[in-house]
Amino acid sequence: MSHTLPHSHTTVTRLYALYEHIKVRDLCFSPDGSVLASGSDDETLRLWNVANGDEIKAFIGHDNAITSVDYSSNGAWVLTARCVVFPCVFT
Repeated sequence: MSHTLPHSHTTVTRLYALYEHIKVRDLCFSPDGSVLASGSDDETLRLWNVANGDEIKAFIGHDNAITSVDYSSNGAWVLTARCVVFPCVFT
């Protein structure tokens, strides 16, 4: 299935689906484009092989949804962030 992005001349073809995740929040390609990192509501960071769609590894340990993922500029590290809402009382 192919789609043309709005306001773009780029056509995107879906190659794989991330079936293991629940509500993926963010995606980021490694600097060399060979690995896709994904963070989701299932509180995991997962790395995917772009060439074949296989999961490389799942990192478990967050105590909340992962809302942002990014690679370091050299690709050695994947950084994650989560959004936590704390109740506040104003008097």
